[in-house]
Amino acid sequence: MIGFPWESIDDMKNTVKFAMKLNPTYAQFTVATPYPGTPLYYQALSDNLIEDWNWEHWTTLKAVMRGYRFTREQAQKMLQWAYVKYYSRLGFLIHELVHGRLGTIVSAIKNSLVPWFTEKLLRRSE
Repeated sequence: MIGFPWESIDDMKNTVKFAMKLNPTYAQFTVATPYPGTPLYYQALSDNLIEDWNWEHWTTLKAVMRGYRFTREQAQKMLQWAYVKYYSRLGFLIHELVHGRLGTIVSAIKNSLVPWFTEKLLRRSE
């Protein structure tokens, strides 16, 4: 999980690097979400960190709050980066190919890259 208010961008990168060091077959990355009633919610509320109040976005896959040292947009980009960084390692891809699981990995990378490329293309056309 990345995107806790007290983290920095480097902290989030180190979380992904740690996952890569552990090298599990599968990794899932999520962004911290301040669900109502939790200590994180009360902290985010008192520090005015919540920027997105659309409840449809309150999943662990969409950043709804900023941190003390990062923006909400940066947290969202770090989540996409985490998946791309983890699943696009050459050694990992070769291992998955040998074990017949490359299709699943290609789908995961595609699902992470498509939003990122779409965002880049939309920004260029503005």
